[in-house]
Amino acid sequence: MITAVIATIVAYILLIVYLGFRANKSSLDTVTDYFLASRTLSSKHLAVTTFATWFSTFAFLGSPGFYYSKGVAWGFGVIFFTLAGLFLLWFIGRKLWLISSQNNYITPAELLVDFYKNKPIGYMVAIISIVSLVPYVLIQVIAIGKVVEGATNSIISYEMAVITAGAVAAFYVFLGGMRAIILTDWIQGALFLAVVIISAGIAIYASGGLITGLQNSVAARPDLFVMDSQNMGFPITIGFSWILGFLLLPHMWQRTYMAKTAKDFAQSIYYQAFIVSIIAVATVIIGVLSIGFVTGLEDSDKLVPTLFATYLPWAVPLLVLTTFAAGMSTTDSQLLTVSSVFTRDIIRPAMTNKLNPHKGKLLGRYLVIVLVAVITVLALLPESQGPIIMLASKGVGLATLLLIPLIGPLYWDKATTSGAISGMLTGFSFQLAHEFNLFEIPYNFGSPIPALLLGLVVFYGVSMLAGSSKKLATAVN
Repeated sequence: MITAVIATIVAYILLIVYLGFRANKSSLDTVTDYFLASRTLSSKHLAVTTFATWFSTFAFLGSPGFYYSKGVAWGFGVIFFTLAGLFLLWFIGRKLWLISSQNNYITPAELLVDFYKNKPIGYMVAIISIVSLVPYVLIQVIAIGKVVEGATNSIISYEMAVITAGAVAAFYVFLGGMRAIILTDWIQGALFLAVVIISAGIAIYASGGLITGLQNSVAARPDLFVMDSQNMGFPITIGFSWILGFLLLPHMWQRTYMAKTAKDFAQSIYYQAFIVSIIAVATVIIGVLSIGFVTGLEDSDKLVPTLFATYLPWAVPLLVLTTFAAGMSTTDSQLLTVSSVFTRDIIRPAMTNKLNPHKGKLLGRYLVIVLVAVITVLALLPESQGPIIMLASKGVGLATLLLIPLIGPLYWDKATTSGAISGMLTGFSFQLAHEFNLFEIPYNFGSPIPALLLGLVVFYGVSMLAGSSKKLATAVN
């Protein structure tokens, strides 16, 4: 079994390295091609790469484990919020595509700098973009390390698995950029979907069927099937954060720029809705039914590996491969996005001479290598290896603050730079203070919801005051 696991991983690595070389041959020597595949994605390509990037290791390791340990309220809540994210993509994503296609934006910050005519806001958005992605990137390589180490009985150590995953992702992203990511996402997405469906099948079989399994789970842990009014703020916060985080995390935001046409973008949402519905229901089934027959599991992230090892041991290599692939399908996109943010929003504005397309692409490539090294070191620190979904949610919660300045170019032409910056600073300060336990929020609510609401109030108030002051100054003159 261990030999099969190692052989499967090696074969997969060779395949995606080959795809990296293949993508390199078809790539153009431009920044737009390297970061956005020249905005030429069809509806199916866009749907697959969005799905593979959105549903990473947290979706089939963290999510079922969270339903298993936290209860059914989480399952139905996350299903609702996940589908709500698709509606948000429909109303906001199409506008982002239209604006970006008209102005050739590559990063989120470029759109906002252009609207507010202010460089500092670009730096601020860039910093939030980078910081919000760090926890999300971490969970991918952490999950790969956990599963590969467990499946090989530590023959491949956690450290070796993390380093290998980072090196391979860096290699093919360096070679082919977004085109390499799209090619690998087809394989990674198919593996992911197959394993989630198989895992749900295992849970149904092992529990005696949907109805019997649910009854057994309720009997085993009735407390997990009762709505806890004193702690409902926690699942609401997670769900709300993931609605906005689905779109506003920078690597997902950039995907709204990639469609070839408006029709392609709209059709991609239909494909995603179908796939997402399957994933959302399947992960709830896995977690909820497992409550009734899986006992003594201390690390909820290991629920799915436990199911495979117990009921379908011959398929463990497939599970390990899928974890490796799912982690890399999100890691590669996030690395490329962070590289684009550094290149376009931090380094380029500070340069006196313009970056030509070739040098811009080359700089982005080398930044990928640097970023992989940083993430790998962070993933090896024990402090970083907490529950998967909690680590991801920290980054997603921070990304929700990007809604504040985005309201301006999408819906409100009276928005001002001072209002946008003040709103983001207020929300960020609130989240930071709560992270350091300087205060508590009733009913176990997290900081993203009140931080965003407070930031929006400040954004609106400051923008209105700034607009009134400008009118008064004009009248006086």
